[in-house]
Amino acid sequence: MTAISTLLSGVSIGEPRRHGRLEIFPLFATSMAADAFILLDEALAATLVDVTETSDSGSVPVLKFLSRSPVPVLLLDGEELIGAKQNRILNASILAPAQADMLLPVSCVEAGRWRYSTNSFRAADHALFAKARARKAARMAAMHVERRAVGGSTAYAVARQYDADQHEVWSDVSGKLGRMRVESPSSAISDGYESYGERLREFETALEPVPAQRGAAFVLDGRVVGIELLATEAAFRAIYRKLLKSYAFDALEAAEETAPKVPTKADVEAFIARVLGSAMSSAPSAGLGVDVRLAGEGCTGHALVHDESVLHLAAFDEQLAL
Repeated sequence: MTAISTLLSGVSIGEPRRHGRLEIFPLFATSMAADAFILLDEALAATLVDVTETSDSGSVPVLKFLSRSPVPVLLLDGEELIGAKQNRILNASILAPAQADMLLPVSCVEAGRWRYSTNSFRAADHALFAKARARKAARMAAMHVERRAVGGSTAYAVARQYDADQHEVWSDVSGKLGRMRVESPSSAISDGYESYGERLREFETALEPVPAQRGAAFVLDGRVVGIELLATEAAFRAIYRKLLKSYAFDALEAAEETAPKVPTKADVEAFIARVLGSAMSSAPSAGLGVDVRLAGEGCTGHALVHDESVLHLAAFDEQLAL
């Protein structure tokens, strides 16, 4: 799509910073004229939205979203919602219309609980770890056209259109908790983040965003594993903590025995070129705009585009999705 090509072609790359196995290159880009919106955390804090189960009995792959916000609300792929009958993560980035009453496509990340802990959900301070997000993106890109042909806005239709393969998500969460040696009675990925809270805060301190930054290229053991771009500097700064933890949680696994190569801006440029060369399939989003799925040589990802502005783009290296 033109909006994605325009954005990526105009990206400039800042100087890298490193903490542990993770290195980050700031990304800068000229902002397109994006309409006003707020992020989920801000909307929840201002009690402008409610996120609940669809009914007393609930439905694993969809949640109810009710907005009283005078402007659209941006929810990002991988953001975790905690509470109600079980914790979920968003299966796509969605721009919910102002004062919307709609369904959100989600996946469960707490396989061992199906009972109410609270009536509604709160937003976690992290996003699903990058490896699971990459694997989910690859699965959803592969099935994008077939699933979107279902059509409709019923709970079944929304769940089918944005199906991330719940069993694979559970497998990713279970495997991660096992590798990180985290004991969780309900197999909740949030318990993993809580267990490593102090070490994750070290990444936040060492890798704070810089002025005018709209995105980041994340490098693990010398390999570019993902890029994230937001519509505005303010949106990126507000969501950066969650995105950083998504990659930092992977960086806390056992290090490779071989010394990593030193990444360069040329490596980031090469990754962006791969994303630019990706095949892109698009369909109407669950909210405003267009949901785009990326599948290229050695990379996969997704983007949300509205009125020629890219609100969120995430692309991952295929090695991360293995």
